[in-house]
Amino acid sequence: MATACKAGAILSLAWAALAWPAASAAADDVGAIVRVTGVTSPRLALYERASNDSKLKDLDKEGVKLPLDVFDTADEDRFLKVKIDGDSVWVKKSQVSVLRAISAGCLAQTAAPVLGGGIRGGNRGCGK
Repeated sequence: MATACKAGAILSLAWAALAWPAASAAADDVGAIVRVTGVTSPRLALYERASNDSKLKDLDKEGVKLPLDVFDTADEDRFLKVKIDGDSVWVKKSQVSVLRAISAGCLAQTAAPVLGGGIRGGNRGCGK
C-alpha cells in the first residue's frame, strides 16, 4: 500500500512538472484588448493623452454608450484609446471592463492521455 502511494505521488509530481511550462505559456499569451464593455467606477475620466496630467473631464457612468471599440493602448495597457461622441480620448483600464481577442489553433493529439478541459467543437475544421 505504501509503495502504491509513493508511486502515485511520484506520478503526480512528474505530471505537474510536465504541465507547468504549458500552463505558464498559456497565461502569458493574453489577447489584445478590443472593446470596452462596462464602466466600473461611478465616473469615467477622459484624457487627451495617455497620461495622468492630461485629464479633460469626467463622465457619469450612465452617460457612456457601450460598447466602445479600443483603437490603441498605451503604458502597458493602462490607458485605452476610444471614441466617445466622435472624439478620440483615452480612458484608464482600471475604470472599465474589457473584452480581449482570443484565438485558438488546432490541437495536436498526443499518445499519452492528458487531463484537461476544452470547448465542444474547438477542433472543428482542423486537419488530421
